[in-house]
Amino acid sequence: MNDGQTQLHLFLPGIETLCVEPPSPATIDAMRIPWLLLAVQLFALPAHAEWVERVTDGIMGTRVVVELWADSAADGNEMIEMVLAEMRRIDAAMSTYKADSEVSAINRRAALEPVIVSTELFDLLTTAIDYSRITEGAFDITYASVGYLYDFRHHHHPDRKQIASALPSVDYRQLELNARNRSVHFARKGKVIARIPLEDAALSTSGDYERYFDENGIRYHHIIDPKTGDSARKVRSATIIGPTATRTDGLSKTAFVLGPQQAIEIYNRMDDIDAVLVTPDGQVLYTKGLEAPR
Repeated sequence: MNDGQTQLHLFLPGIETLCVEPPSPATIDAMRIPWLLLAVQLFALPAHAEWVERVTDGIMGTRVVVELWADSAADGNEMIEMVLAEMRRIDAAMSTYKADSEVSAINRRAALEPVIVSTELFDLLTTAIDYSRITEGAFDITYASVGYLYDFRHHHHPDRKQIASALPSVDYRQLELNARNRSVHFARKGKVIARIPLEDAALSTSGDYERYFDENGIRYHHIIDPKTGDSARKVRSATIIGPTATRTDGLSKTAFVLGPQQAIEIYNRMDDIDAVLVTPDGQVLYTKGLEAPR
């Protein structure tokens, strides 16, 4: 204290403590005026930014909604087109429905000879194999060896004989990756690989309510159990939160195969993953990093 006034004590490393008297009221008012003028100018600036949205069908077999905040509608549409162009590029390279895609080339030729692929696809397949090992085969990128027998648009599912015939080809361990020349080879004929998305997102939800049909009280949907060749029905929905969409999408399907309790145990062992699962009876389960709403 000094004559009833408070002193300000500033400490700088290597410099003695300084004692500074507080500024006078007149000085404070003089300092305040420029800041007030700046605030008025900022609030007076016109606000042109806006939400821009576009809905597109037919990319990666689903409806795509892109919504972003942009300075103008023209800027927003330009950025949206960049997003859609990247999705179309990935779809062209990795679609199982396009005959000229890299994935289709693998499915046609890899049982006959090693197929050299791009670094991007090779890294993705390597990641997929990692998730197959982590989940002990509950996620298996070769599930499509049976999955292609289903046609959800026309409400068609394979019979037990067809599944039994194709099921031996579902085995990620038969997918041979050679890092030296980035080649892919099927050790067994009849194998087909599936497609999973690349990065740039951090949340994936899988459910039995997108591509499905009901027959005689049984729901047939697109998430196939690699061990049975049938639709996996141990949960109704699985939402995974993680650092990349590759990681979250690869893990969201496993709950349908393993069941909620075993899946939660696996997710809880991963520091960068959280999940919300919905069981067939409507129970909602959370990983340890999430708290149930109250």
